[in-house]
Amino acid sequence: MAVVKASYTRNPRAIKASVRYYTHRPTITGSRGKRELFGEKDVLTKAEVYQWVNRQRPGTYFYRFVLSHDPKREDAGRDLPLESLTRQALGQFSKRRRDLAGFAAVCHTDHSAVRHVHVIAAFSRKLSVAELTALRAVATAQAVAKRQELDKTFLKIPGIPPSLPASHSVLSKQIRPGFQIPSRVNAHTRQSAASFGVIYRSSTSTASSSIAASYATLPKPVCRQCNLPAKLVRRDGDLRCTVCGYVWQTQSSKRRMGYSQQEGMELSMKGWGSV
Repeated sequence: MAVVKASYTRNPRAIKASVRYYTHRPTITGSRGKRELFGEKDVLTKAEVYQWVNRQRPGTYFYRFVLSHDPKREDAGRDLPLESLTRQALGQFSKRRRDLAGFAAVCHTDHSAVRHVHVIAAFSRKLSVAELTALRAVATAQAVAKRQELDKTFLKIPGIPPSLPASHSVLSKQIRPGFQIPSRVNAHTRQSAASFGVIYRSSTSTASSSIAASYATLPKPVCRQCNLPAKLVRRDGDLRCTVCGYVWQTQSSKRRMGYSQQEGMELSMKGWGSV
């Protein structure tokens, strides 16, 4: 379900400060952001947004919305078109609140693991809790519909066992599996299974690839042997794919088994006792 956070101000100077902050908030690398503003139809400049704020009547309620879609069920591939979904959601909501006097929005995809949109909208009166709930329902319904549409274009991977969930049988055309990183493990807790995450990189651009590789850690890794999403289970010191059964020997298991560096890496059972 989409998350909608809301606050408001009646001070035009305060809302202009929000516009500057949303546009230039530092990225994950600490550099000054330079993001694009957009409105109902076109791309906007800061000057145009300031002029729009100045044209509003005294006492106008300037609302700050944060539209954030579910990163697991709706935007797992980080491929939802946030700009068009925002326009659709506000356009649908304007049928309920006809006093909506326009909006300006900015997509934030470069400083948080969860992509979201900051929206500034003008109303002549305050919004009720029921109206905010309706806005959340509209944003959720449109995101789910778009997710289903995108899922139809996913590449089907042959050889997947039918017992796997449907969500594991496809991968997005826009997302390619990247590298694997271990999850945080508590050193004081003995665990029988080690979970790993996979970072998905977007193939659309180099910039978006580096951003996605910075944060988008998903709970299901991709097996290096069968290239399918699976959980790697640690057994006897090795990592085993639960889909194809492929086993990776870890450094700990190699040391325990006593690999010899002589005569072509012959296997030694030293330290294992009688066999």
